[in-house]
Amino acid sequence: MSRFTTTILLALVSGATLPLPAQKKQTNDRSVHVPFVGCKADGQAGPEDAPSGEPVAVALPTNIAGKLAYYRWEGLGVLAPNGWLNGESLFISPTPLNSAKLLAGTDNGFSGAAIQISVSLGETSGRFQVARLIARVFPQRQSFVRELIEAHDGLLSDSDVVYGPYKTDKLVHLDRNTVEFQTPANTDGLGTMSRLSKNAQPITGVIILTGDTPDAVHLSIRLNQDQASLAPYIIQRLEREMRSAQ
Repeated sequence: MSRFTTTILLALVSGATLPLPAQKKQTNDRSVHVPFVGCKADGQAGPEDAPSGEPVAVALPTNIAGKLAYYRWEGLGVLAPNGWLNGESLFISPTPLNSAKLLAGTDNGFSGAAIQISVSLGETSGRFQVARLIARVFPQRQSFVRELIEAHDGLLSDSDVVYGPYKTDKLVHLDRNTVEFQTPANTDGLGTMSRLSKNAQPITGVIILTGDTPDAVHLSIRLNQDQASLAPYIIQRLEREMRSAQ
């Protein structure tokens, strides 16, 4: 798993209504190759060059294979619409992003279509975000939250976490460590525990715990109308990749 705890943002242009991924059954998939796009990284350890790689084999319907590319930075990759440009710092976008503001958290987030994938490491300062996610949707792992509160008196308390899911989120528990979600339009939820702010469109995604500590991978997606059908493939590819890495 990457040592970075920086948020990775992929920006698009407009929102869309997305189906909950687990409810969309994919058919006629076959192994196709999509372009590899290496992304420059910047975080607490400083900047790193973009990795290089060969086209990546992905199970996709042939009619959408040309619409996606595989974007990768150190330790993790994700499918996203083809044609996006590499930005600075662990960001991918069709338009330039201000990496200084994004890293500092002084930007206003994304009110339109966007994809964000965040990696929070349970053995670093990211453990507090891991605890908040576990408290929300992983009741069987909540011993991690309690032990963290006891070990970090003053840094994390019961008042800093909320136990139980958001009332309006739609959840699909795939296994002990994987929860797909949809946060409805104009509501707070797992989708807005990110740089994606609520608007008139829902946010779809998945949270995956990995390792004994654990670490957390949090993917949130809001695409424009003509790309909405790509969301389940983006989520399912990430799930397969995380399973194979464990």
